[in-house]
Amino acid sequence: MGKESACTSHCDWVLLDEAQDTNPVLEQVFTAQRGHAQLMMVGDCAQAVYGWRGAHDAMTGFDGTALTLTQSFRFGPRLAVEANRWLAIAGAPIRLDGTDTISTELGPVVSPAAVLCRTDVGAMAEVMAHFATSHRVALAGGAGTLRALATAARDLTEGRRTWHPDSCSSSPGANCATVTVSAVHRAEGREWATVEIADDFTPSDDSDGNDVNGRPLPGPIDDAEAPVAYIAVTRARHRLDLGGLSWIRHPGGNPCVTPPEPRGGRSARTAHRGTRARHPRMSDVIGSGLLVNQVRSLSRC
Repeated sequence: MGKESACTSHCDWVLLDEAQDTNPVLEQVFTAQRGHAQLMMVGDCAQAVYGWRGAHDAMTGFDGTALTLTQSFRFGPRLAVEANRWLAIAGAPIRLDGTDTISTELGPVVSPAAVLCRTDVGAMAEVMAHFATSHRVALAGGAGTLRALATAARDLTEGRRTWHPDSCSSSPGANCATVTVSAVHRAEGREWATVEIADDFTPSDDSDGNDVNGRPLPGPIDDAEAPVAYIAVTRARHRLDLGGLSWIRHPGGNPCVTPPEPRGGRSARTAHRGTRARHPRMSDVIGSGLLVNQVRSLSRC
């Protein structure tokens, strides 16, 4: 990085956002401003999802006055209950309060404004499913990610070496799309009126215990999964379709709330949303070149 003086600014205030996922180098640059500027960090420890690439929660060791905001101005009390379920599972020290004047419901969404997926591959499958029904789709993060992933997969299946970028540009075609598809890690800081959770969230294995209705309870949830689920369920303003997260009935979440019955009378662990077709597998689309061609239309509207 060179001399410390090269990393200082002449600002009076320096704000570090998303501090729960801070690169250590950026943290050093930030703290180097303490001698001449007022420093402020903003973040949510329950949304830390980039530890796998070396990020950490810079707020834990920050010397400053901590102020906590627990009131959500995005959604109402009913969604706050679901958010608190995941906060409890994640071991977070706070719980949220929804805004009483905002009506937010949980239930099926016929035409969601956004579909949130666990992975980029899940987002790819979701985009293909919407293409099949002639929907106009915007991909959060831009078509570059999807195109690069599709091209990389095709190269590998044809025996060629490949690489896959870690970042991309903004979402082309978002203004004319009827639905936005996003991997959850690209949805931080975003919100939509209606949100559907995609099917690529993997439930934990069943434990030996049962709930009050005799249904098997899921076992311990991976520490890395709870923050992702928490982000996913808190993106909606007015209606959330839990979809791929409907299986959660963990006693550590919110034992006072009775979960909704699974759709169609089937087990919540095996229920599928409505009559949506099966998501295409990578093998369904890569060999024919269909996916690479379809991705080009994400940039046109």
